[in-house]
Amino acid sequence: MEDPRNKFEFGGKLTAMHKLYQDAEQLEHLAKVGLIPRQEFEPHIAVLRGVASELAARPQNSSYYGLHALAPRQSRLLGGLHNRNVHHQAALAMLPQSAVKYRSRSELARLEEKYYAGATQGEVLVLDDFLQPEALERLHNFVLNSTLWTAIKTDGYLGSYLPDGFSSPLLFQVATELREMFPTIFRQHHLHLAWAYKYNSSLSGIGAHADPAAVNVNLWLTPDASNLDPDRGGLVVYRVVPPSDWNEYQYNAYDNDSHIENLLSKHKWRNITIPYKANRIVIFNSNLFHRTDHFKFKAGFSDGRINLTFLFGSMSKSHQKP
Repeated sequence: MEDPRNKFEFGGKLTAMHKLYQDAEQLEHLAKVGLIPRQEFEPHIAVLRGVASELAARPQNSSYYGLHALAPRQSRLLGGLHNRNVHHQAALAMLPQSAVKYRSRSELARLEEKYYAGATQGEVLVLDDFLQPEALERLHNFVLNSTLWTAIKTDGYLGSYLPDGFSSPLLFQVATELREMFPTIFRQHHLHLAWAYKYNSSLSGIGAHADPAAVNVNLWLTPDASNLDPDRGGLVVYRVVPPSDWNEYQYNAYDNDSHIENLLSKHKWRNITIPYKANRIVIFNSNLFHRTDHFKFKAGFSDGRINLTFLFGSMSKSHQKP
């Protein structure tokens, strides 16, 4: 169960400043690369920035976890601008060859052994240069050029899920080839959810949580040149799983932060910290608590940190090597 504060469908009442600013930045980006007419959308950009500035001028206690109630005049100004599908890049076709870089069967077998070797309560595998360059470029352009960022996340980032438009044959090709690469890790675990998250460079990322799946795969898309701190900005995976009596809301909800922090402290914060790198994937046991590492990226829409996440299988499945 996702924290109900964490996603709000806009109904003329609630929004967030980072949502309005990023929508304006994306329209500016689309105009710059010639995908929408600048003259037509300049008034819309001004409205988005204007309403965001008005919200920024409100007292700090006027928002609900970063979400603001819009005044009727502001709702009328935004009209159909909020979550409007201005431009959606055509669905990305599967590549005739593999979307992922070739690796020998013996290398992949060694990587699977590494995933399980020495693991305490879970497994983590980091793999660089995962996608073919064409597949990486296509996926990155798809999320930059499609106005699909409809899920408002209260920590300052936006999301898009399969039902929201974050879907293409290429995306499913990548997921399928992942399972073929690592049959022992993924075995009976099928893809059941995927999303993209785009972060505001001046705000924070996701706090510690676990996901309701068997295997979690994170893939980073933004070029390394946008990352101002190459030693950080990736993922922190804790060697800690939720207690057996915790439900999904307890291990995945934001208002359970203090309980999760207390649990992690009891285990002395044992973790693996993986720095950000474009085209790097992190495959890990979804039962493990994890969070976004502190990041510092260049300001601007095209430089924002973007990650793709694939969830395979169910948390109830065993993670022990068969």
